Amino acid sequence: MKRTFLAASILFTAAAWPLAAVADDDAARARSLTPAALAQVLAGYEAYQSGDAAGAIAAWQPVANVAPHNVQFQLGDLVARGMGTPADPALAMAILGEPAEHGHQGAQFLMGVLTESIAPADFAAAGDWYRQAATRGMVQAQNNLGVLYANDLIAPGEDGLGAKHWLGLAAAQGFADAQFNLGSLYERGALIEADPPRALAWFILAARQGHGGALTLADALQAILTPAQLSQVNTLLDSGTLVPVSR
Repeated sequence: MKRTFLAASILFTAAAWPLAAVADDDAARARSLTPAALAQVLAGYEAYQSGDAAGAIAAWQPVANVAPHNVQFQLGDLVARGMGTPADPALAMAILGEPAEHGHQGAQFLMGVLTESIAPADFAAAGDWYRQAATRGMVQAQNNLGVLYANDLIAPGEDGLGAKHWLGLAAAQGFADAQFNLGSLYERGALIEADPPRALAWFILAARQGHGGALTLADALQAILTPAQLSQVNTLLDSGTLVPVSR
């Protein structure tokens, strides 16, 4: 199925994810490790920090079932991206399942990405994983959940409200891909009422962050809007009224 909107959030390095939610649990899990397992975990960290993905995988995989959740996430992320080993989505999901179930936002997000990307894709399950991370504030997950709604993949009849809500949350936090996607939603006017000035305002905000697609669409849309509509765009940008829509 062709995706209408840009699902920009795919896979990122483990260092990009917020870890506070799992810190206390990870400390307890680390204290319960045997000396041998702890040595494996520390060896994996050393390899990981030095850029030796294969070494990190070799150290972590034997203790994956008992390792702290962030270690499980980092291991799953490497396996999913094919860093130091051939990419293996099924193995990555098996590793990521436990940290995801225990609230690790990065693991939940990657579970969504992998669930959506493997064949046959299960968009409803992917949406459930994204929603768990999105409700905890992860903008990448909010964007991807909004994209699933926008492309009529998970909730017929609620697509417009869902897309507007989740893309709006991420866009208002400055996430450029969500700003672009939300602008596309307002420009297209298929799921929600078309609003060209609001679409252009979001495109401009994304373009200011270097989003190439938004810059192209902003230029095209700006060329066809009336002076009154362009004035409305400036009002939106200056007033700070581009905020998420509650459901």
